Amino acid sequence: MRHDGRAAFTALQDVGQVVESQAAFVLLRAMALLAGLWALYVAQPVVLPVVIAFVLRLLLQPVFRQLTRAHLPTAVAALLTVIFLVAVVLLVCAPLTGSAGAWLEQLPEAMTRLADRLSLLREPIELVQRLLRHAERAANGSGT
Repeated sequence: MRHDGRAAFTALQDVGQVVESQAAFVLLRAMALLAGLWALYVAQPVVLPVVIAFVLRLLLQPVFRQLTRAHLPTAVAALLTVIFLVAVVLLVCAPLTGSAGAWLEQLPEAMTRLADRLSLLREPIELVQRLLRHAERAANGSGT
């Protein structure tokens, strides 16, 4: 039985077109994702507060609901919810301030140790800079 070369070639072209269309679709989705991320980056001053407000509402809604079910007025429930939020933030941040203060006290000593360790790299860097200047002079001298 004789194989028809044209049919095989046409089948390969069809497969190639399918692969190209799938690759184009993937690239199009990637470009759309990048455009969306860029738009979010540009709109960050507006989007970020809205997202934070939405998340806080989701987190604080159960507290507010329980207070209103306890027959507290809406304004009092809202005030107590905000006080609850501030208390939680303070309770979470208070332990962090002590460790941050200790870290800041050790910062000058750590910077001196870092400078000492980086001084070991000073000589090799200066050697590379001299070699680059020498190579540049040689290239400029040979080019004229």
